[in-house]
Amino acid sequence: MLGKVSFVIFFSLFIIGLAAGEVLDFGYLKLKVIRFYPAKISLYEREPVFIRLDFYIQENKTGLQKEVLLSFLSVKPVDRNLILFHQDRSIHPDELKLRVKNVLYLKKGDTYFPFEVTFNTDRLEGLVEPDVIRALSKKYLIEKKQPVYISQVPDNLPYVGSFKLETHLEDEGGTATLYVRITGKGFPRVPNYQVVVRNGSAKKTGFDLKEDMGYIESVQKFKIVYMDWLEVLPVEFRYFDPFQEKIITTETKAIKITPQTTEKKISAEKLSEEERIQLYMERFKQLYPEYFHKESFTDRLSAFVSQYRNHIILILLFITAVAVGGGRKILVRYIPPSIKELTELEMENLNDFKKLFRFAYAERGIFDGYLAFMEEIFYRARVIQKNGKLERIIMEDRQIKPSEIIGMFRKIKMEIINSKLKKFSPGKARLIRLYLLIKEFTTAGWILVIILAVTFILQISAEKIPDYRGYFYLINLVVVLAGAAGYILLKRPLIKV
Repeated sequence: MLGKVSFVIFFSLFIIGLAAGEVLDFGYLKLKVIRFYPAKISLYEREPVFIRLDFYIQENKTGLQKEVLLSFLSVKPVDRNLILFHQDRSIHPDELKLRVKNVLYLKKGDTYFPFEVTFNTDRLEGLVEPDVIRALSKKYLIEKKQPVYISQVPDNLPYVGSFKLETHLEDEGGTATLYVRITGKGFPRVPNYQVVVRNGSAKKTGFDLKEDMGYIESVQKFKIVYMDWLEVLPVEFRYFDPFQEKIITTETKAIKITPQTTEKKISAEKLSEEERIQLYMERFKQLYPEYFHKESFTDRLSAFVSQYRNHIILILLFITAVAVGGGRKILVRYIPPSIKELTELEMENLNDFKKLFRFAYAERGIFDGYLAFMEEIFYRARVIQKNGKLERIIMEDRQIKPSEIIGMFRKIKMEIINSKLKKFSPGKARLIRLYLLIKEFTTAGWILVIILAVTFILQISAEKIPDYRGYFYLINLVVVLAGAAGYILLKRPLIKV
């Protein structure tokens, strides 16, 4: 609500209604525009310029209600010297007119206060006939007939407007909170203060700047610790007031807290030097606890990861993509055919299990225990299937699920591979084991590559567009969960019959 009442008063004092209204003809629709410009003759850069535009519907053949049409009307300033603008729109319920209040901040130079008036025809599709949409696609430019010159601010001061500066101190005895408040009408920029105090220390803990249609309110908050007395030195604000057309320098009064106004304690002057230092350090610790916190290895590691997280993600993405994509293709050249044939048994259908049985049978002196189990499954057990997939195997004394069968046969496969690896040199055996490791986690690796790539893009986007950081982090979480769910689904223990 900041400035709402003042805005009305301002218009009554500084705005004049102009001109015979201008009529905008859209064929099926005629709009009358009444414009209100500043009555103030001399304007300055970054000064808030208040302009109001009222739109009335004189003729309507579109078939839509007036309030609906007015809600689709777009009005925006297109001045080449525009720095910043704010707009407030409202449709009068009785008169059915659209009132568009604008606050413009301009650079120096001539201006006609141009506004582009168009209809949002995308939202009208399906509501009216195509001919009506084509007619409403017309653009109008409304502006003053005579230019207005925006003058440069003296000394090129960055702060422009009419402001009030005040400070307020809340004392808690040994600690205090100082508020530096700036309110008024002007460009939404104020000094970033650092408060100077005597017999204590001050730390900024907050900076809030609100802007509402040309009216601003800034509050800067400081936490202060002190000994048995305190003095807060004056705060100065130098700005250009375009309404008085002069530079204003305003200053707050010094704020003092004396021993009589503090809680009754032993005066610091009566303490020894060591006691004074100890007392001050205890109070200073309240202001800067980070200086007294001994950083652990975990803290340093966490800070490092937070600072270089995008670099870490990019490195992990590169390593994973190379390992999964290139590592497997390179290592497969060094894999002997007998072992390569074994590694290609994915244990996803019964044919793979039968091939593994033949490998085990070829070395039956070593794998006799496994062969008995495999023979019972293939020749004496009953296979229960559904929709071409194995549900369970019924043996004489028990039932076996697909997950148990896959686990047992993978164990047998690795036993056969390990027995064959003994025939190779240690170096070649390590290469084969590395290939097996990469092959085992290929699916997980590619899912990780996708997650890392999306995470990197979202992290960069969050830094570039901080207003939507929460949404980017939420999307990132959804992607990670979707990747984990996808991996679980792909790795379900299924055996095709």
